Amino acid sequence: PPPTSVTLTVGYDEAVRLGAAYARNLDYEVKLVTAKQDEASWWLHYAAPEGHPPLELRVDGQTAQVEPVPPPPSPASPTK
Repeated sequence: PPPTSVTLTVGYDEAVRLGAAYARNLDYEVKLVTAKQDEASWWLHYAAPEGHPPLELRVDGQTAQVEPVPPPPSPASPTK
């Protein structure tokens, strides 16, 4: 994990464990692709099975709260 200037109470291993538990509660079979740390949070990106959107989660580095990150809006498809 990268060094940080802010002391997080949630480390890499715990953030990944919390994210996996959150995904399991959604009945989501996922595989961790990336975990990034910023000043106050862990950002987890999970690949999902074919036909399902990937799962993006934010784990608060102080409170360990896990929340989904909404996907960016998809570009409007042109109507014919």
